[in-house]
Amino acid sequence: MSGSNYPGGDDDSPSLSADGSKVAWRSNREQGNLEVYVASTDGTGEIVNVSKDPGGGNEYPSLSADGRTVAWQGWPVHSSSYEVRLANSDGTGVIVDVTDDLSRFDGYPSLQGN
Repeated sequence: MSGSNYPGGDDDSPSLSADGSKVAWRSNREQGNLEVYVASTDGTGEIVNVSKDPGGGNEYPSLSADGRTVAWQGWPVHSSSYEVRLANSDGTGVIVDVTDDLSRFDGYPSLQGN
């Protein structure tokens, strides 16, 4: 894996898939924006920015057991509160806002099962 860190940037809040194949975490490595990233634990492949939301605060990722799906708490640019978001861990497809209630906080998702 390779990636350049934003000076003073942080990588934290890791989530490991149950099968051990993927790890997700939040980082401000790109211009200081909080984004969710996923990578293979064996060091192959690229680091993927799955949140793709430069204006939002994306954090607390949770990977599915097989590592194919990631959920996280995000503050989408179009929203006025945190929402639970869901995407493919390889960065393909669309990001789904699982919750969309602007009157309350939705966060700290946890994917479970096999």
